[in-house]
Amino acid sequence: MAEIVIEITEDGQIKGDIEGIHGPDCEGLLDFLKDLGEVTDEGRTRDYYRQSRHLQRGRKHAQRGE
Repeated sequence: MAEIVIEITEDGQIKGDIEGIHGPDCEGLLDFLKDLGEVTDEGRTRDYYRQSRHLQRGRKHAQRGE
């Protein structure tokens, strides 16, 4: 299940994280945070580089000629 986690620190910083979505499907889901202030750090987590299970299965079937 996909989840967006928003944290507001004591000093007013807003941190956003996306859980449960792999690869570029998560691109842009936190763009609304940019409307709230300056972006000071942006990066991709380990999950970004993982492929979704659906995509992996599709490639295996294609390799077998199914």
